[in-house]
Amino acid sequence: MQADADIVFNTASDDTRALAWLPPSLRTCEIVVNTDERTLEWRRNDEQCAYLRVEQGGAGTSEVELRLPDDTGGDDALRALEAEVAENFTAG
Repeated sequence: MQADADIVFNTASDDTRALAWLPPSLRTCEIVVNTDERTLEWRRNDEQCAYLRVEQGGAGTSEVELRLPDDTGGDDALRALEAEVAENFTAG
């Protein structure tokens, strides 16, 4: 993504932005946040539902790994997250 890893991670982990990009089936999952590793894990009944990891890329970019169940539209979620990041980056 065309944003620093911290901006991407902070946007992805922001509850107020989750409705804009997170697939509906994951919105009721418990979320486990690991800020040191920039990972998010969605869990239901002690089982992983989804996983996101953000790594710093070069020159203000980042690499995002998003693992979702096959039926949740991972490409759409990633594009929606990218749009939220852009909005967050340019807000204010």
